[in-house]
Amino acid sequence: MSTAIACAALLSVTALAQETFRVDAKEVLIPVTVTGKDKKFLEGLEPGDFTVLDGGKLKRPRVEPMDAANVRVAIVVAVQLNDIAAPALAKIRKTGSLIQPLLVGEGGRAALIGFGDRLELIEDFTPVGGVIAEAFEKLQPQRPTTADFDQFDARRARFIDAVIKGANMLARRPSTERRILLVIGETRD
Repeated sequence: MSTAIACAALLSVTALAQETFRVDAKEVLIPVTVTGKDKKFLEGLEPGDFTVLDGGKLKRPRVEPMDAANVRVAIVVAVQLNDIAAPALAKIRKTGSLIQPLLVGEGGRAALIGFGDRLELIEDFTPVGGVIAEAFEKLQPQRPTTADFDQFDARRARFIDAVIKGANMLARRPSTERRILLVIGETRD
């Protein structure tokens, strides 16, 4: 019996390992801090002062200051809502008011999805910080609906589904936006 369970577990892990997740990146951020021998920061460096290789081929870097105010952000926040995450939800609810001013900024947009036994879009992309903050305040652990009562598992978390949904949502955003996927969930899944 235990051999059959081990074989079934091995087959399911093998099936998961064969799935491929690919994302094309037109731009890759490379944060750089340069210090001299005296450990002090070097300032005033230009793009020509850096060498960037991609697959052994020389690429010309584009340098932007860290405080570039013209960059718009699109963020999807995925929050775990099953019973395991329930004790943390009181703290998580309070973080919603920080999304707009600290992560999204002026002209950006945020969306909120929940995952547990099922995946749910709680709030689609909105530029209004108050809407996201309010959606966070209303977060509740998932409970079975009448349609899924027999199959509902309060311990299950659809983490990978949430990441895929968030990535797909971000893929539909304009390429001029910086796209961020923030997952808030249990470390053990």
